[in-house]
Amino acid sequence: MTIPLRTKIIGGLAALCVLAAAAGILRFVKPLVPSSGFEVIYAEGEHFRGDGRISTRLFRKDPHYLYVPEVDSVSQWWVIDFENMMAYEARPPRKFLSIVYVLRNDLWGVPLDDPAKKNEWQWQFTAEGVSFAGGKFIGIIRRKK
Repeated sequence: MTIPLRTKIIGGLAALCVLAAAAGILRFVKPLVPSSGFEVIYAEGEHFRGDGRISTRLFRKDPHYLYVPEVDSVSQWWVIDFENMMAYEARPPRKFLSIVYVLRNDLWGVPLDDPAKKNEWQWQFTAEGVSFAGGKFIGIIRRKK
């Protein structure tokens, strides 16, 4: 049984439309995917935890989105930009069903070196990772070997 040419053309055009729609959505919507190359340790006060998670945008290696679930005094979401050696408090990303994403034009938040926060925070970027601290919060991200 052969498939008529008209059916092949319609099927090809439908597939092309689906691909174009997916590409258009991915241009503005940046899904976050887990990054397994890092170890996260954080503390609020004296209670150290290792349940933090690092994510990156799909098809990107930087910046990284850090989620620390068990904190009260600071934001639970951070943006860590290893390339520019910057850390930002961030708004939580958006969620649709089980897809966590950020929009292309979402602002990252307030950088730790902002003049209003510069005296409150210390941070250090090294080849192995980053550590930052302010108030009762300490965050350490190390690259896994």
